[in-house]
Amino acid sequence: MKLRLVDDWRNWWRWNSTKVILALGALPTIWFELPPEWKAEIPSSWMRVGAIVLMVVGVLSRMTLQKPPKDKGDGE
Repeated sequence: MKLRLVDDWRNWWRWNSTKVILALGALPTIWFELPPEWKAEIPSSWMRVGAIVLMVVGVLSRMTLQKPPKDKGDGE
């Protein structure tokens, strides 16, 4: 299997799925950096549920067609 880049790989930062994957990757770091008293107030199951929700949203956003952004220089 040979890996190939998609045609619009330069626009990776515009894709909703990329944003969700970045959020999923940041979730453990955010949890780690929270003060202990905040963690005590948040049920630990929320971390698991949040990760699952982000994963599902990421898959769904990758499967759906995203509208191309409007260019700011087109005068519209």
